[in-house]
Amino acid sequence: MYLCICSAVSENKVIELIQSGCSNFNEISKATGLCAECGQCTFRAKRECERLFAEFGEHSQNSSQVLAIQTINNLHTPHTKSECA
Repeated sequence: MYLCICSAVSENKVIELIQSGCSNFNEISKATGLCAECGQCTFRAKRECERLFAEFGEHSQNSSQVLAIQTINNLHTPHTKSECA
C-alpha cells in the first residue's frame, strides 16, 4: 500500500527503513520525501508510520527476529542508516 502517492512511498519502503535504523517520522520523511509534496497524506501517513514503528521497530521483537528480518530484507533491497541521515 502507498502511504504517499506523490513521492511513491510504500508501506514496505517504510518498513525497510525502520528495520535499517530510522527511528522517527521525520527521518522517514527526509529519506523518502514522504508528505513533502501536496501534504494530503500527512495525517494518515503519520498514523501508519506510528503503527509500523510499533510493529517493526527495534524494541517490538527480540533481537534474533530483527536480525532474521534484516538479513532477508538485505538480500533483496539493501539499505543503510545513511538513508535516514
